[in-house]
Amino acid sequence: MSEPQRRSKAWYVLPIIFGIIGGLVSYFIVKKDDPKLGKNCLIVGIIHFIIDVTIGIIMIMFSEFNHLM
Repeated sequence: MSEPQRRSKAWYVLPIIFGIIGGLVSYFIVKKDDPKLGKNCLIVGIIHFIIDVTIGIIMIMFSEFNHLM
């Protein structure tokens, strides 16, 4: 069995900029040549999505809290 082809680390830019959508796109493009990079890009996209949602929820909570005061 042949060694998987190494892809550029620049593929991490896609999930960093576009979150989970970028992670999915980079995963499906890269997974055949470099499965580990594809999986890592997907994980980065998911983590980016979770951070975005968490920050959004916190901002909503604080804005609602300020309206009560």
